[in-house]
Amino acid sequence: IDRLETLRNRIIAACEEIRNTPGISERLRQPLKRRYEECIVAEGNYYQRFL
Repeated sequence: IDRLETLRNRIIAACEEIRNTPGISERLRQPLKRRYEECIVAEGNYYQRFL
């Protein structure tokens, strides 16, 4: 049980760190937005060559 609780606490701490890091959401969102836009341009076809 101690190892499971330790794992749980580490996950919670990592989530808190991510939540409290300024700008991390925007830095994660930008590449995803670009990929979505490229997929739309490629009409859902294979678009990796555009990235």
